[in-house]
Amino acid sequence: MYAWLLELTVLLSFWLCLGAWQEEGAASGRRAFVCLSLAAFTWSVGQLAFLEGAISIVLAQRIAAVGVLSVPALWFSLGLLAANHPLARRRRWLPLVIVTPQIPLYATLYGDFAPGFFFGVADGRTVLGPGGWVNALYSWVLCALGTWLFLLGARRLRAQRGPRLIVCVASLAPLLGNIGAAFGKLAVEWSPILLGFSLLPLRYALFSGDWLHVLTIPEHDIVSRIPRPLVFTDPQGVVADLNLAAQTLLRLDPAEAMGRSLDAVLADAAPSVGCKRWPIEVGNAVAGYAVLLGSGSGSQAARPA
Repeated sequence: MYAWLLELTVLLSFWLCLGAWQEEGAASGRRAFVCLSLAAFTWSVGQLAFLEGAISIVLAQRIAAVGVLSVPALWFSLGLLAANHPLARRRRWLPLVIVTPQIPLYATLYGDFAPGFFFGVADGRTVLGPGGWVNALYSWVLCALGTWLFLLGARRLRAQRGPRLIVCVASLAPLLGNIGAAFGKLAVEWSPILLGFSLLPLRYALFSGDWLHVLTIPEHDIVSRIPRPLVFTDPQGVVADLNLAAQTLLRLDPAEAMGRSLDAVLADAAPSVGCKRWPIEVGNAVAGYAVLLGSGSGSQAARPA
């Protein structure tokens, strides 16, 4: 049963990674979600490979640790997005900065120069060494902060009561499962499975599309080829994406516009350009705006209502 759930987690995390990569384009948090899905995939592959006896426990640790060590930073970053924290837009390299202290920890898996710093093995089970407990505490703090941010942001994630409750449960399950496994309260490591299945409601709540929606042609590729200049903003008017026509009109790279107010972008790049906006509704709430840029004098400003 446990191996079957790991296999399902591998498939689910890969599918969610594919869907987010195709559908969201340059949307805020898209890359963090893709990387988190890949982390769940890698963690599950390492666990499954050792469980099936395909590789040694040392090699399984090296594979699984790639996912294990990257999850807390990515989880915290997605929590910032859920809570609509400005750091989610202004510090896109934040996960890399947060995970940097754990890189030396991962390096110990390739040598015996720091015995007990990461993992030990007792009775066929992997257990935490001194350095592993330091890493666990660091990871739990990050995951707890991310979970707290998810809970704070649950009110604004979709409008229905059901998804909000599911987001609350999904944000708590991986953290509690990992703590239980570390203190020996669980017979097996359920954390990668809980993480993989938690990504399902979080993907539905954070981004557009259905639970397992994957496009044959990426949505952002379709939008990028529309000849009219289009900009997409969040409810506060902050630029989340823009197509090639808009980039040409504004003479800006996406990195120069995203994360800034559309009014500020237009004032700096093209003060004479007007725009018209339409709300993008998800459920009963406005999730953002689609803004058509143009030079007509009768265009209306793209300020949130």
